[in-house]
Amino acid sequence: MKTTLYLLIAGFFLPGCSPSDGVQTLPGEWRVLAIQPTGELPQDAPAEYVIHFKSDGTLHLRLDVNQCFGNYTSNKPGRISISSLGCTEACCDSAFAQRMAQMLNQVTAFEIQGTMLVLDGPEGKVAARRVAE
Repeated sequence: MKTTLYLLIAGFFLPGCSPSDGVQTLPGEWRVLAIQPTGELPQDAPAEYVIHFKSDGTLHLRLDVNQCFGNYTSNKPGRISISSLGCTEACCDSAFAQRMAQMLNQVTAFEIQGTMLVLDGPEGKVAARRVAE
């Protein structure tokens, strides 16, 4: 199962993915599956991290221990801007969680294919799957 998931994530990160079919909508909860920092191989998420894009333009990010909050705008198809995330500091999050939050602050684009979301920016890519409601 993990190999299949890794191949799915790795395939999503390959250049030249086909464009999404249908309407791309961000609002909802997305479970982070992997990150791929620029110039590095994809890294599977070691815990359950959830990004919740709300329809009012706010977002919530659940890390290992801390929670982050911010705003996002998506005024053009496939384009996104996330404000600097403010995070609680209850304890220490993993290096993966800290890096992912840093990458989210820099995203400029997104692509949705089915239930998969890839957020992309100069720091790298974040892959997530929509949480069933």
